[in-house]
Amino acid sequence: MTALISWADPILQFCDRAVSGGYLVAMVLICALQYLYQLLRSHRATEMRERLYRQIDDARNDLRSVSRDRTLTSLENQILRDFTGELDLDRTLDQLIRRLVGETKDGFAAYIPVGAMQGDVTLARGLSDQPRENLVIDSAYLDRVRKEGVTVLSKVEIYGSRLYENLAAADRARFDRLFLAGIGTSDDLAGVILTSSLFPVGIPLDEQIELAKRLMRSLGGIVKRTEELQSRDRQLQSMKEIMELRTVTDQKHRSPLDMIEAFVDRLREMAQADRAVLFLANGDGKSAYKPLCRCGVALDTSAAKTHAELEVILAEADMSRAEPEFFDSAALAKLGVDTLIGSAIVAPVTSPNGIAGSLCLTRSSKKPFTGVRPELISWAARYLSDTVLRVLHQAVAEWHARQDPLTDLSNRRTFDREFASTLQAAGSTGGYCC
Repeated sequence: MTALISWADPILQFCDRAVSGGYLVAMVLICALQYLYQLLRSHRATEMRERLYRQIDDARNDLRSVSRDRTLTSLENQILRDFTGELDLDRTLDQLIRRLVGETKDGFAAYIPVGAMQGDVTLARGLSDQPRENLVIDSAYLDRVRKEGVTVLSKVEIYGSRLYENLAAADRARFDRLFLAGIGTSDDLAGVILTSSLFPVGIPLDEQIELAKRLMRSLGGIVKRTEELQSRDRQLQSMKEIMELRTVTDQKHRSPLDMIEAFVDRLREMAQADRAVLFLANGDGKSAYKPLCRCGVALDTSAAKTHAELEVILAEADMSRAEPEFFDSAALAKLGVDTLIGSAIVAPVTSPNGIAGSLCLTRSSKKPFTGVRPELISWAARYLSDTVLRVLHQAVAEWHARQDPLTDLSNRRTFDREFASTLQAAGSTGGYCC
């Protein structure tokens, strides 16, 4: 025991001196600093490792994004090459619709011009005939298309809207969601592609939507340029038609009334109407119209009388109209015109004192006058107002001179003139007359 104490005593004395001298505290501090240094190195290594992982993930995402962008760009260029090869806008849009809907049993697609009226939807695939005549996109959906470019609508979301209600029952059963893709920019939207599917099949929906946005922006420029060319063509065609009508009035005619009849009849032919009538208003223009001239397809006595009465209804329907008005079968039915006339155009003939008359073009077919340019009808009405009305007083005097005002039949003077003309024609040909 004594030996153990003698051996441990120097150790205890050394520890006592170390503590009192600060050596132990120094060693503890050194160990603590080494421990903190190791913790710092480990933390920094962890941060560097996480930063490296993030950089690797970013690089992978960038590569995927670049690859996705290259794929979409390649698809866009391929499709646009096919589209730009077509010089006709309708054929270009028809190709796009065919790409969207390969099999009509699987879905449908249609091009709807912005501001489309009833019957304007002519480019469609897989869509029933009824919606083509009535399809109109709600203004709220158009606003979304302007903001989003491509809008996705679920069937539940559009339930009760005009768009949904105007779809046939068979078409409603063939989609779970609809896509509205705006052609053009938000400030200058030319039209909307309505489709039950996007392409190409097999790629994620977000990529399909991104591709559709790119295509619509590119097609917007094509549509804009085509519309500008078509507008110029329409202007040139209108100028050609106007010059042709001017030529009619420049020709030599037996009387001012003959000139007016020739002018109205040529306008009727250009509009592809069956019949045309020019009315003049009595007195101050507030009383009933009286026909100055009629031309076109001949009708039997009974039908001609009924047709004339219907024309008066059209002319007097709105005597305050300032622009030509186009009537389809539905609009005519509201006026009580439900027989003989299927579609009509009525344009005001004005004078400095107000309404001087009315120009009425009609046809039996219910097909609307969609191919007739309103500006041509407006010009013809103005021309009748500004130029032909200068000789109307003479024409009216001549008309009264050859018509009996009570019976509205030709008088003795007209009979003598026609009789002399007939005799002269028979004499010159060696024929007979009775």
